[in-house]
Formats: sequence, C-alpha cells, structure tokens
Amino acid sequence: LPHGKVILFIKTQLKNVFPLEFWGSQHNFDVICRAVKCYVSRNMYEKLSLSEVLHQFKTKDCKWLYTKSTEKMPLSASQKGHTLLTQALRWVFHGYIAVLIRQLMYVTPFSGEQIKLFYFRKDIWCKISDRFLKKVVNQEFYKPVDTHTLHTIKLGISRTKLVPKKNGFRLIANMKRTITFTQTNRLEQGSINKKLSPALPIFKFEQQQPGLSGSAVTTAQLFERLREYKQKMRERMQRGLVQEKLYFVKIDIANCYDTLDQDLLVKILENILDSKEYIHKYLELWRGFSLKSMKRVVGTPDKIKAIDFCSREIRSSSRKKDFIIVDMNQGYTKRGSEILRLVKESIKNDVLKIGGKYYRRQRGISQGSCLSNALCNFFFGEFEKHKLGFFKKNRDDLLFRFVDDFIYITPSKEHAQQFYQTMVTGLADYGITVNEEKCLSNFENDMDEFPWLGYLFNTRNLNVHLDLTNAAYLDLVSTVTVDYVGNIEKTLLNSQVRNIKIKMNNMLIHTDLNTIRSISRNFKDIFYLSARRLEIQTSKLYKSPRRFFNPQLILNTIIKTANVVEKSIPKTLKKEKVMINYFVIYWMVFRKKQMYKEICDGLEWEIRGRRLVE
Repeated sequence: LPHGKVILFIKTQLKNVFPLEFWGSQHNFDVICRAVKCYVSRNMYEKLSLSEVLHQFKTKDCKWLYTKSTEKMPLSASQKGHTLLTQALRWVFHGYIAVLIRQLMYVTPFSGEQIKLFYFRKDIWCKISDRFLKKVVNQEFYKPVDTHTLHTIKLGISRTKLVPKKNGFRLIANMKRTITFTQTNRLEQGSINKKLSPALPIFKFEQQQPGLSGSAVTTAQLFERLREYKQKMRERMQRGLVQEKLYFVKIDIANCYDTLDQDLLVKILENILDSKEYIHKYLELWRGFSLKSMKRVVGTPDKIKAIDFCSREIRSSSRKKDFIIVDMNQGYTKRGSEILRLVKESIKNDVLKIGGKYYRRQRGISQGSCLSNALCNFFFGEFEKHKLGFFKKNRDDLLFRFVDDFIYITPSKEHAQQFYQTMVTGLADYGITVNEEKCLSNFENDMDEFPWLGYLFNTRNLNVHLDLTNAAYLDLVSTVTVDYVGNIEKTLLNSQVRNIKIKMNNMLIHTDLNTIRSISRNFKDIFYLSARRLEIQTSKLYKSPRRFFNPQLILNTIIKTANVVEKSIPKTLKKEKVMINYFVIYWMVFRKKQMYKEICDGLEWEIRGRRLVE
C-alpha cells in the first residue's frame, strides 16, 4: 500500500471514532493528522517524539481538560491539563493507531531497501505468504516435527519472518526470541545466538588459519592482497610477460545459506575442531591515563605464551595509536569437542516455526545465525581446496570471496572462461547452484570498470573506485536516518564523520593501490555522497512538524566535518586542493534550492579563503 493511502485510512478512522471535541478544534485535528503522516512515512529507526505531536497544538481548545474557564486558570491546573493531554495522545498513538495498523496491516522492510517500511493489507499478505510457505514446506529442505521431538530440542525453536523481495520472499529465522518445550508447557526462551556465542571467538581464530577459509577476505585483507597483486602484475606487464588487459569473473551463488550440505559441513567442522583445545585470555588496552577496554583473544596451546597473544593483538589493532596492551593473566579453556557438539546441534536440530507448524531444516543453515558467515567460509574453503586448487596456484591469477560472492582476476581469457565453467559444474557436486543471471564477466563485453561489493575495479590498472550505481536520490533517501529526538547538531556531525570515515579506507585512498588522479576522484565521490546525505537529512528535518531549519548549524557541521577529513588526506595529495573540492561539491549539492542560500554563501566564503591560501 502507498503511504498516502495508509495515512488517509488512519485519518478517516480518527475522524469517525473520536469526536471533534476530543481534539478541541479543527486546527488541532489537522496537527494530529500531520503527526500521523510522519508516524507512517518514517523509516524503521526514526522515532516520533511527543513534542513533535504537540507542536502548534492549542491545549486551551480542549475544554474537556479543565473544569473551569481557561482565561484565569492557576498554573497547577494548566500543568495537570497538559499532563492529561500528553497521556491521552500517547494512548492515541500507541494504544489505538499502532494497534489498528498491527491488526489490519503487515509492516516490513523490503529486501535491499534496508530501513524503509512497506505496508501490506493483512488479508492480501496472508494469501501470498501462505502460498509461498506451502511451496517452502513441500520442498525436501524441511520435514515436519512431531510433538514428542519438540521436547528434545536443546537450543530452542526459531520463529521465522518473511521479507519480500523482487521475485518472491526471503525466509529469515529470528533467533533472538525462541520457543522451548518442556514436559508440561511451552516456554519463551532467550536467544539461540547467545547460546552459540562461545563458538564465535573460536571460529574467528580458525578463520585466520591458512587454508581453512580459502580465499575469504575482509576489507583490510582485500586491500593487502590486491596491493601485492597489482605490484606483481605491474612488473610482469613491464617485462611483457602478460598482456595489459585483465579479465574479471563474478560468481553469484543461488540461495547459498539454504542449500549447504549439512552432513558435509559437520564433517568439515569435525576436522577443524574435534581434537583441539582452545585457550581464552583477556587483555586490557590502555589509552592515556583513564581510557581502557577489555579484549578477549583465543589461541591453541601451541600459542599459549602471552607474547604470542599480544603480538597477534597488536597486528589486529595496527590502526590504533598510543595504546598499551596488558596481559591480565586470566582465562579459561574450551575443548573443541564441546564447541563441535554445540554447533552440530544448531545445524542438525535447527527447528523453525513456519505458519503455525514446526519443521526441521534438512538442508542448509539459518541465515539469522551468528555463525552463518563463518560456516559459509569453512564450507567454501573446502570447496576451493578440492575444485579450485589449479587456479589458486597460478601466480598470475587472483581469487577473492566475501562469504558467497566470488571474484576471479586473471590476464588469461582462457583461464577466466575455464574458471566460470568449473564454478558452474564444480558447485553442482556440492549441491549448490550458480545464479547465472547475476554472474558477470568481461571476456565478451569490453568493460573499463568491473563492479564488485560496492567498488569498481579498473580492468587495466586495477585502480579502485566507488560504485555510484545506487546513488540515485530515491535510493539514498531509503538509507538515510534522521534523529528527530536527540541533539540534532551532534547527531548530524556524528553521521557525517562516521559515513566519510567508513568510505575513506585504504582501498580508495592508499597510493600503493591507486594513482593520485584516482584518489582525487574517490575523494570527490565520497564528498558527493556525504553532501547528498546531509542535504536529505536537512530536508527531512525541515519537513518535520517542528520544521527545523538552522542554516548556521548545517554550515558548522560541514566545516567541522572538513576538519576531520583534512587529517586523513594522504601526504602525496595537496590538502588545500582536496578541501576546495570538498566545499565546492557541498556548494553544488546545496545550491539547487533557494532555502539553502545562506549555507551556500558560507561555503563560497570558505572556498575563496582556501583559494587565497593555495
């Protein structure tokens, strides 16, 4: 349902159920309707405060709040009337409107939209979701569970929720609030993920061991390996040993989590965990005189020495400066067999509540599990060991994987085509299929830049850029959250700094991987996205009931963010030139509306001042 129809329905219900005397006047009713519009149209994490609801609401028009005339009313009576009104309006929104929506509609985010909420009529939602659930339970992936078996489930039974997507639904297990059956009754239990948490640090440790996770990478590892590969390929290209053009292949796995072979996964985990013992130790990270944080690290007995733990912790914390690591000489031991039993229980006895009935998952793992990514890494690590050994040994080829997203880089077209065919046929032996519609390669289409994980890789020199394909206005609006309740200046500044710092990673601004020209382009793209986000937040604040708009506050936010950005600029770039581009891009984004004239004037002043310094 469009938000407009939902808002109109709620307005009609309020008009029919509550007499005008309850609101006091038509003006007050219009104020409430404006608040209803905000209540419905805001995203998942945006709140509606009571002060916004009461903004421009005329309390004195509500005669039912007071027993006497409001002209000469004591302060205590006025305060009591205001308290009564706030309680009444709180009930209207939480006790009436929220219940009305819950009873008649199904509200959910859309897969890929992240935080934007969509409204469905409940009768229509039940029809289409029941049709999908019937298809799901009729598959061989799920088997009905009898009542006697429910009492034997140790970790708990997960509820499920459906998230709509373009071509159907995604079934996600909610492992936070679970159900447990005893001999007498049904109990509400805590999170399965909390029960599985002892396995997390051990899995994290094992994923760092060579060979177990295959080509799986984090952002930091991706940068290191890509930098080494680029330096090596540059030397080989200069010698004429390989051609200048590189071939890329991107492989997408269809329904990865739902199709993993459970028996094979358990065998892989047995080989990793069964005969091992893990020692957990605690470290304190001290910064300055008062700031400290506790860190837990895991290792095996052959790495029990404190210095081994500390050195590994220093390597993992290399971005941090001015801190001291203190070994607390505290810890405990976990047997791998205990962790194996726990994880095996979560895989083989994964029971879900689907449509009022209970089913055991026969294939795959739950996407809502805290261990799902690590399990995928171990599974595909085993696959790579047996099926992709030839490609990984070739010194001119490079393979990356982020959970289930593969990318293969090679100067040989023949190797690229062979890799694609091996993935399509090799994964079939493991019961997994490739989604060929989402796979991409450049051995037929001549592409200058190849997209993967939000980055664009240059197919000749391996320069890396931001992928702005989804940077359209509507796409950005659905990802931007505004805090209407807290300190607006502080939240805007934190949002700007956080988003810029996330983007300003080594993949985009390090000179070993990118040329000066590429880094300048990346900075411009980062500034553009940041400026667009701030403009959207400013526009949302202006459209709120309080119509908040403070040009000086927005300008101060831009300038304070610039101070943070300036410290992160590589020494090889001219700082003043980068900062001029920063202010110019913000000026270009904000100049499109007349209401931002004061902000643009301030930005022009900053640009002129920096040009004089340059």
